[in-house]
Amino acid sequence: DKITLLKGDYFELDSTKTGGKFGLVFDRGSMVAIEPKLRELYIKILSELLGPGGSILLVVLERKGNEEAMKKGPPYSIPESTVQELFEGKEWVESVKMLEQSDQLERKPEDRERYPDLDQLLETVYVIKRKP
Repeated sequence: DKITLLKGDYFELDSTKTGGKFGLVFDRGSMVAIEPKLRELYIKILSELLGPGGSILLVVLERKGNEEAMKKGPPYSIPESTVQELFEGKEWVESVKMLEQSDQLERKPEDRERYPDLDQLLETVYVIKRKP
């Protein structure tokens, strides 16, 4: 029943710096902000910080539009296939489940000015469960 906020370089985190492992991790904007080549390392560290039976609530964005616009970032596009690739099949992962998906450009039409080359900006929420 305690919330701990940490500030620093994520890639330097380990369970000694965090005071132990987490039962729940909420990622809203972290994975989409890092270079795609760092995702595997990001998940490796995440797996070391998540305790047995723990969950990750992951919120990602997927850009849909012309090829150039889809490659831009941050936020970098993370489609469902990438989430599946990154998590499914990992020995520590019990399940990956999509909870909801919505188009941010429909929810906030003013964002169309910020992303003029996109047809959609899908925000998708997943829960990733660690094996006990």
